[in-house]
Amino acid sequence: MEENNAKNMLIVGLGNPGRQYAKTRHNIGYMVVEDFAAKIGATFKEEKRFLGKMAKGVVGDVTVRMLLPETYMNRSGMAVRKTADFFGINAADILVVADDVAIDFGMARIRPKGGAGGHNGLKDITLHLGTTKYCRLRIGIGDREHGDLSGHVLSGFNKEEKERLDDIVVDGADIVRRWCREDIITIMNDVNVKQKSSTENEENKEQEETPKE
Repeated sequence: MEENNAKNMLIVGLGNPGRQYAKTRHNIGYMVVEDFAAKIGATFKEEKRFLGKMAKGVVGDVTVRMLLPETYMNRSGMAVRKTADFFGINAADILVVADDVAIDFGMARIRPKGGAGGHNGLKDITLHLGTTKYCRLRIGIGDREHGDLSGHVLSGFNKEEKERLDDIVVDGADIVRRWCREDIITIMNDVNVKQKSSTENEENKEQEETPKE
């Protein structure tokens, strides 16, 4: 364990290593954390002892470690556990950024704990940390009714989605930055409620525009 009196936080971006996966839906966690790292001037480098790429930066008075596990999605937990143990980071000070098929494309949800929701990366992290009480930021990649789930998450984005992707990644990185400095309940009340309201407004608009038979 590294001795450090400053507060340490760990941000984990989930994805699969390799160029063939770089622009797939399952790698949006990588994308968000890479964007966040660039914004605070942090650079990733290979760290074999942590089974992934690591970067270090500072946000306010907080030392922030960033991890991109390179163990493939369903084996992410060991990389997270090794990193957390070495730097003495509590589970509550870990934020995992992951994709979520149960959330509309581009929507975001942040929570301080919870289940895996069928996400293999989150399942493995929970197994290795021995707790569900770590923070997670889930970015929606749609869609709930897709037949071939594996094919969907490993697929690229369509034209419409690509046009929105940069803004979605930037917004995700902004939420990550807020997490480093603000109480998570405050962020939840802002991000989760606002996006839920936005979705409901869109649904109401669609209903209003549907011709009556």
